[in-house]
Amino acid sequence: MSAKETSNKSMFTRDQRRAQFAWEFVEKNLDGLGPKDFAKACKNASSRIMNAGLGGALAFAISKSGEGNTEKMKYDRVAKALARHLGRTSEEKEKPRTYLGALIKKEAMELRADTDEAMAVLQWLARIAEGKAIESGDEGSSDE
Repeated sequence: MSAKETSNKSMFTRDQRRAQFAWEFVEKNLDGLGPKDFAKACKNASSRIMNAGLGGALAFAISKSGEGNTEKMKYDRVAKALARHLGRTSEEKEKPRTYLGALIKKEAMELRADTDEAMAVLQWLARIAEGKAIESGDEGSSDE
């Protein structure tokens, strides 16, 4: 990271950086997945994290992810969003399974920090996706 990037990063709050990440992710990565479906998947992922922990929730999303239908795509996008936001290396950011491998080796304090960050960014992802759904008139297939 360059000195300018480091300087710019410190000019924003953590919440602003989460919002910026969520905005960019929703704008660039839904590819055929309705924003309302993605928003619901983010909310479900938050519940799963509270019940099974970040590792369990991410493993579940990875196991259900793929392309081809809305169900697989929403799990895929949630797993990718979490890995991209929380991953430390470029490989962890691009491959959710690699991030999961690193996650299960973390010490308790670092795992707790990642869990808190995951919950916060999922909230932003859901908000931004819901806004995009309203803007685009997407009713999605969710029942909320």
